[in-house]
Amino acid sequence: MTTKKLSASDRISALENKLMDQQSQIMKMAEIIDEVDRKFVALAKRLNAAISATDSGEVVDTIIQTDNVNKLKAMIDNLVEQKLLTKNDEAEISETSFIVGRHMSKNGDVITPRLQFYVGSLQDEEKSKFIGQKLGHMAISEDEGVMIEVTEIYDVSSESEEKEEVKKEVKKKVTKKTKKEDS
Repeated sequence: MTTKKLSASDRISALENKLMDQQSQIMKMAEIIDEVDRKFVALAKRLNAAISATDSGEVVDTIIQTDNVNKLKAMIDNLVEQKLLTKNDEAEISETSFIVGRHMSKNGDVITPRLQFYVGSLQDEEKSKFIGQKLGHMAISEDEGVMIEVTEIYDVSSESEEKEEVKKEVKKKVTKKTKKEDS
């Protein structure tokens, strides 16, 4: 039995393949760790809400939902404080507007107390339901049978020299909505 001796380049190639496999496994492990971290955060929220609920008699979902709404409000307040967003409830909604609203059922029940998004990030069909409208507008979604009421309108500040970068950052940071299911 003779064993074939590998050349230096064959050995290097074999090592590179092993490293690539290990790197792939590390990336998968990092994704799993991120998912576990998100679940721990959600569990911590639920546990803190449960503790608060036993002390105050409130419902856990209501506490979590209120906490999520407060975090979303804080994001907007921070961007306004940094002069990246300017509140403009008198303006008509444009493609560059950032709006805050809430989902409501056909009978007026609040489904999602706060959602916020950059209008330019919507698909054209959805975008057309908002552009040119004003504060208080009710956009009706046929597929879901729900309405979105516009409760606040913001413009990306014109004071910013890097307006496009700011729009991307605003879109990335605060295009979220808060539902009872986010717990």
